[in-house]
Amino acid sequence: PWAKAIRKTIKEYEDLGVSIDPGWNEKRDEVMYNAVLGKFQQNQRLKTLLINTYPKELVEHRDSYWADGGDGSGENKLGHTLMRVRDVLRNELQTPLGKRHINKLPEPREEPQIKRTK
Repeated sequence: PWAKAIRKTIKEYEDLGVSIDPGWNEKRDEVMYNAVLGKFQQNQRLKTLLINTYPKELVEHRDSYWADGGDGSGENKLGHTLMRVRDVLRNELQTPLGKRHINKLPEPREEPQIKRTK
């Protein structure tokens, strides 16, 4: 259902005369990297959660480009981006400034369990 909604949205933009930047495919990985890096640098709790995934491989399953396509045939670009950011954040902890702050990293909390009612 979401793929249909996305196609509809793209069609609506095209009908308005809006087009996708022709160079987008060359830029998208770096744009995603910068967005993900910024997100995890700004949120200490998320940073800790991501760092604590090391050395696991991170895989998204819903898409054939950003994920593994659900069957391993996709490119998993989001997973690779997250692991790249994780490496950057881990390396920052090895610097003298990072070592001073390493004890201040909060412990990751369990996500709250959602109770479903009928």
